[in-house]
Amino acid sequence: MYVHDRHGESYIPVKLWAEENPGLVLILLDYHHDTGPGPALNDKIPPASFNWVGAMISEHLIDTVLWVSGNELELPNINARKAWLERKISRDPPEIAQMKRDAVHILTWEDLPRAVAESRESQKQKRPMAVTIDLDILTIDPGTDPDKFLKEILETSVALKPVGITLALSAAYQPEPEQAWKWLTQSYAFLAEECSTPVWAAGTWESAAESLEEKTSWAAWRNTPVFIDFGKTFAPGAELWNHAPASFWDNLLETIPTGSDETGRYLSNLLNTTKQNLTDLSEIFPEPRFQAIKESARETVQQTWYGTACGESSGREPPLPVSQVSDSSYGLAIRYIRKTEDRGCFALYQGLECPEDAAGYISREAGFTDPRYSAISAAEAEELDIEISIFADFEMVTDPFDFVPGIHSLVAEYDGGRTLLQAGIAAERDFSRKQFLDTLARKAGLENLDAMPDPLFSRAVTLYQRSPFLD
Repeated sequence: MYVHDRHGESYIPVKLWAEENPGLVLILLDYHHDTGPGPALNDKIPPASFNWVGAMISEHLIDTVLWVSGNELELPNINARKAWLERKISRDPPEIAQMKRDAVHILTWEDLPRAVAESRESQKQKRPMAVTIDLDILTIDPGTDPDKFLKEILETSVALKPVGITLALSAAYQPEPEQAWKWLTQSYAFLAEECSTPVWAAGTWESAAESLEEKTSWAAWRNTPVFIDFGKTFAPGAELWNHAPASFWDNLLETIPTGSDETGRYLSNLLNTTKQNLTDLSEIFPEPRFQAIKESARETVQQTWYGTACGESSGREPPLPVSQVSDSSYGLAIRYIRKTEDRGCFALYQGLECPEDAAGYISREAGFTDPRYSAISAAEAEELDIEISIFADFEMVTDPFDFVPGIHSLVAEYDGGRTLLQAGIAAERDFSRKQFLDTLARKAGLENLDAMPDPLFSRAVTLYQRSPFLD
């Protein structure tokens, strides 16, 4: 399975499959037909997203394309698609236009199974197939339930047992970023489980628009008003992935893709390193250690409320932690939340040999001295949650975007100040890298990341658990 933003990235893997599997039938699940105009034979211009299928036809790599451009298409829709296809290919040389005209079969979703059966048995031999999915198919004529249609697309694609599947987001044609990211996340999770190791073409950092429509979309994304910065959005090229939500990154960690370009390889290496570090930290801090931290934190709070711990006098004050920086030092943060409202947080983010020893002190500071909130009270105990975060060693990064949202916590140092934002915030609110960094800047009292003067950033893999304060 190949995943990317622009559908034109499908050209390379599908071309390879066609060369290895003569007679390949291409199932094109895409609002656009991607057949042209151009490039013609012997052109030196590489194919783009709007003509990569046409390039394969003109190169005699495929002669059958089963194009489904929507769900519940009626005859007027089908006729409109035919006219659209004809307008585009009419700008090709006549012989190329005829090849495309003969190859492309416009189908409804209901017609696809019959057409697949006929194509597979044509010429008395079972023809191989490849499936290419463009998620823009869900933006126009997806039927009454786009999510159901997507589920059918994914299940059908796998059931056909194709030689390969490609998946494109096509952000330039997605009107609702939050919905589009959800579709991509669901599609990746399903296909990564059912198919071989995914391959990721992540794009370049300097990228020119392929079409006027894409250029218009980029301009709209850049002009997104500041007041909706907390919403999901898009960006051109490799920058797009800085806007992917934490839930998407979480799926990538489950099945890490292989990078097929420079950016994809960098991101895959980041994910592999992060996953290994997370595994190592989980082995050092298994569940019993989290429970010990929670019990110490809860005992301190109850002692402050009642003067006793669980009805008995503890006779202890929470000790001040002694920072002992070493190769085995960690950090600890404790955060209190009531429903969706923060009620206090405090962190010693490094230098702790044994975070359990500092839990009482950190809990008291979080619950009773955080100047941003009133002290937590016994009256809210039944509605109170406690979130415990364990930080591995913080490491300096040269690029503030060099982290995985929902896994790394970040520390920003600037102008003599220092601000920490915990990984659990990104997971809880499904933040992207961009949203997480802007939230870090806002926590520091600035408008956004761009307003932070000459910052230094450090990241740390983080384990966190949120649970009711009262078991």
